[in-house]
Amino acid sequence: MQVIAMACLGLVCALPLAAQENLGIYQNTATAFEHGDAGRSHTFGEAIFAEDMSETADYSVKVREAMGRYPGAYNIVTRAADEIFVYYGVYGDVDASTGPTVAKLNSDTFDEVWNTQIAAFGVEKWNYPGVLSLHGNGRLYAVGGDILAMLDPDTGAILQQTELPSSKPNDVSYNGFITTSDGMLFVKPLDRTCPERGGQALLKCPDAETPTVFDQPHLSGPV
Repeated sequence: MQVIAMACLGLVCALPLAAQENLGIYQNTATAFEHGDAGRSHTFGEAIFAEDMSETADYSVKVREAMGRYPGAYNIVTRAADEIFVYYGVYGDVDASTGPTVAKLNSDTFDEVWNTQIAAFGVEKWNYPGVLSLHGNGRLYAVGGDILAMLDPDTGAILQQTELPSSKPNDVSYNGFITTSDGMLFVKPLDRTCPERGGQALLKCPDAETPTVFDQPHLSGPV
């Protein structure tokens, strides 16, 4: 059984707020992921940083476990102090992976509040992690394969779901997204059309409010 472990290192511990402040396009979270800007340390006003940053510093890790089954878990985001959103099922080589799925847990009890599967994958799909994010507009966005879904964080309902442009059978997987200052989402496929250098990428740009692709700019070099 795979468990979800929430750890707090002595080096840096981000404490969720009882009421999260909305910072424009971003939602406060104690667990920023690789889709975010590494320079956003101002977002985590409740983070406590240890004074001693040396390799010899003595720090400990506290771990709590949620005993639910979340095979192929990839990333976690938070909202209020009692909310955890888990993105899982996105590794095809992990037993019992279901395809991209989002679950909401109560952070105090680790009880599951809701569970929503974004897409089920068969042999024609590459089950590879995209990412889960909580947008500043209050909605969850999940990318899995070539599917982008917008979810209600309170109920788990899929508010809208769209299939991103692809040139099957190769270009069928997207590796997360970036959110710009105006709230637009830019999602990047893993397929590279240049066999020699693998250098040309194709960006797809969904509107965050109504996830439909409005532009497909071609880039001359790697991203």
